[in-house]
Amino acid sequence: CDWSSDVCSSDLMVAGHYQDAVDAQRANISADPNVVDYLNLAGSYVALNKFDEAQATIDEAFSRKLDDPVLHENLYTLDFVRGDTAKMDHEVSLATGKSGWEDLLLYQQSNTAAWHGRINDARSLTRRAAESATRADTKESAALYLADAALRDSVFGFRDQARQFSAESAKIGRASCRERV
Repeated sequence: CDWSSDVCSSDLMVAGHYQDAVDAQRANISADPNVVDYLNLAGSYVALNKFDEAQATIDEAFSRKLDDPVLHENLYTLDFVRGDTAKMDHEVSLATGKSGWEDLLLYQQSNTAAWHGRINDARSLTRRAAESATRADTKESAALYLADAALRDSVFGFRDQARQFSAESAKIGRASCRERV
């Protein structure tokens, strides 16, 4: 594929050829910097366990006045990997009340709570993420958060809660499909 192509770098990343993707994404950024290339580059670095490079990539995007909620979601993930709860909380507080951003960070926070075994907190945060996504008119995201919570609860053996999350997800998904038709 053409190394200067955004599609090629994304294909390389999806195929698990992360170092090749880094090379392609760096070429794309030097030619025409955009937030998607920075997101993909940071993601490739994370996949290569190069967390400092991922952080530097996000910092570079910010220095070029490129900002996106997913960059902040990626920062939250880096902070989680590093165990920096203060920075994680900072990213969540930055997103509070911001449409199309808040839900992403609440969802990440719900996964963190689940990781630490705080299942009730995870459920509550998932519901808040879904409500925020619904307010932002991204009902598909809300449905995905709830579906993920259903999977999470099923893994933990909470069948009733998993069924409830699954039903809520399906209801939102069906309503969203009807609205598009």
